[in-house]
Amino acid sequence: MPKNLGQPVSVTVYHPPNVPPAAADVTAFGFLREIYERGKDIALSSATTPSHMLTVPLGTDIRDGPMEIDQVGDAVYVPDYVTGAQYDVLSVVRRGNLRICYLRRKNRNAGPFTPN
Repeated sequence: MPKNLGQPVSVTVYHPPNVPPAAADVTAFGFLREIYERGKDIALSSATTPSHMLTVPLGTDIRDGPMEIDQVGDAVYVPDYVTGAQYDVLSVVRRGNLRICYLRRKNRNAGPFTPN
């Protein structure tokens, strides 16, 4: 088990074309960690550059998409104090009995992640 998994969170996952306010396709518990380089200009980042990493159990049904502009996998929502943060799933890899999901935050200008 890695030492720094991140902040414990509950997430809701929507497989395309499903979107809120419809019922979520998957609800899960995992660990969210910011991996975006601090101090890096957000405007210079690519749409395929991950900003966060989500670690979930291997059996969690989270899917990535083709690594092309405007084509992403599932949408992951993490609740916070106000409305929640949306992330696009860029890629998913297996590491032992865990699934590591590389995410890109949609509402990046909303500020840092604030767990509840």
